Amino acid sequence: LMIRRPPRSTLFPYTTLFRSDTIGQDTYTIFFDIASSSIGVAIIRCRKNKPAQIFFHTRVQIKYNSERRSENLAKYLSEAILSAGNLALKAFSKLKIHHKGYEIITLVHPPWINSLSFKTAGKLQKEMKITKDILKSFLEKQISRTPYPDDSRYQLPQHITRIELNGYQTNNPYDKTSDTISITTLRSSMNVIIYKSLINSFDKIFPNHTVTVDSFLLAIIKMQDVFKDSNAFTHIDIGGEYTSIHIINEGRILASESLGFGTEYLVRAVSSDNSPDRVRALSDIKMYMDGMCTPSQCRKIESLLVKTNEEWVKDFGDTCMRSEERRVGKECRSRCS
Repeated sequence: LMIRRPPRSTLFPYTTLFRSDTIGQDTYTIFFDIASSSIGVAIIRCRKNKPAQIFFHTRVQIKYNSERRSENLAKYLSEAILSAGNLALKAFSKLKIHHKGYEIITLVHPPWINSLSFKTAGKLQKEMKITKDILKSFLEKQISRTPYPDDSRYQLPQHITRIELNGYQTNNPYDKTSDTISITTLRSSMNVIIYKSLINSFDKIFPNHTVTVDSFLLAIIKMQDVFKDSNAFTHIDIGGEYTSIHIINEGRILASESLGFGTEYLVRAVSSDNSPDRVRALSDIKMYMDGMCTPSQCRKIESLLVKTNEEWVKDFGDTCMRSEERRVGKECRSRCS
């Protein structure tokens, strides 16, 4: 699966997350999608047993300069969050909503966040009915044996992505009898400086709300039902400044690689740094991709993109090879252990 996020495309694949049988009334969510070069924001209405309804969505560009230390990156991110949040609040105030309550959900893409899968398995003392307390105790013991690889980063709450009892996957483990348990979890972390800046920015815009921050990969893993014919798939996330490749199997990330390339590299290849040229470059690239340019226009754009395209093909191929090598190596280690 390849998910591309053009400047105006904000919502897929997230709308499927906002559909729940447990929702008893209309609820509203201000949803943020923090990518490598821009921040998407949307106002979503959730209804019981119905698809989500989108009232507003847009993207705000993250404005970088040459300084790329953590403090500088945190500042660039904060400015974009404040801008996107204010746009969302203005749009929300114009909606004719009887109640003004809403929740705030934020999904974060690499390179802002790092996500890893951990699979733990063990045998119980005897065969017994599985309860929440048994699962909790089992998970706590396993986590103590597999600590986070980097305790200097801020650790987000982990998520269980797969449970197996007696070797069989189940979505409802409670009251089932088993003597073995296998649990796969997703653990995500962020640079402490950047995470604090992110939270402080949301506090400024939404002082009376709790903000849920999670990994974009959680949304992808939760979409496992889209791939009904296969438990394994490769996800390629092409952002503005950054592209990440993830091989996922049975709710577990087998391999994760990234490269410093995105759609903004194409824009810069056909424009200078000033804003009017950037807007024109976006228009020219869209016209080129839609096949609407004249032969002379197409030749000009192609000549500007040749070098960037060659670099992209080489880097992308090398990254895919590393992903496959890591996947094979991890599967081998799993079988040997």
